[in-house]
Amino acid sequence: ESGIFDNAPRPPTRPGDVEHDAAPDLEALPGAGPGHWHGKLGLGPDGMPLVKPTPLPSNSDSDEFKRQAHMGQCYNAAKSDSMPLDRQAPDTRPEICKMRHRSYPKDLQRASVVIVFHNEVASILLRS
Repeated sequence: ESGIFDNAPRPPTRPGDVEHDAAPDLEALPGAGPGHWHGKLGLGPDGMPLVKPTPLPSNSDSDEFKRQAHMGQCYNAAKSDSMPLDRQAPDTRPEICKMRHRSYPKDLQRASVVIVFHNEVASILLRS
């Protein structure tokens, strides 16, 4: 035995529950794939963004603007709001991490992840 056990068995399904597989090609996320995990989330039927990015002001490189943009969030919330929700995300992991990822076992147990947000900027929530 591997020492891994299910200490949180899944409750029975309820009416209206929908089961989703965590593969990047979900029908729920059309267009999802490596480097583009959210697929076409945030795009309307015409392919245009439903939430338009907010352009950064001309003083966005100033220390004062950056200080204000980081207040309360500890990251540049204005920069986040200026990027499209549906954007290419580069894989910035070190090569050793990418190499280890390729050797992960494929038959892992299922897991659920709960991410708790409190007073979060909308653009961050929509990308999570």
